[in-house]
Amino acid sequence: MRGLSSGIVAGLAPLLLFACAGSAPRNPVPAQPAALAAATAPAEPALPPVPADAITRSYECVDGYRFVSRFAGSEAWLSRPEGPAHLSGQPVGSGARYSDGTLTLWTKGDEALLEGLGAIHRGCRYDRAQPVGP
Repeated sequence: MRGLSSGIVAGLAPLLLFACAGSAPRNPVPAQPAALAAATAPAEPALPPVPADAITRSYECVDGYRFVSRFAGSEAWLSRPEGPAHLSGQPVGSGARYSDGTLTLWTKGDEALLEGLGAIHRGCRYDRAQPVGP
């Protein structure tokens, strides 16, 4: 009988090892391929590229507020202390007006007015001495 039981144990040993080796962890975390992770990540909002022929101007207002604007076609991109803004051209009788619905830039010649978010910056003049990037 002893020989029979040792034979059964010897025969079952490989099955037990196989069963233990094939068991999955209790709470597996599925691996996510890097390509899938990148495809499902939220995209950063991107501004359209600014054309190389854009006109860049630095303005200083009478209240000391400074900003840089870049104009191309019917669009303007602003660099301001509060962060960048992208404005679209709006119909106007004289000069130019750009707005995003919250922020509005009026320009005529070398002068500008910037209003929005509870502030109005008047008497802004194109600062020809202030260097600006490309």
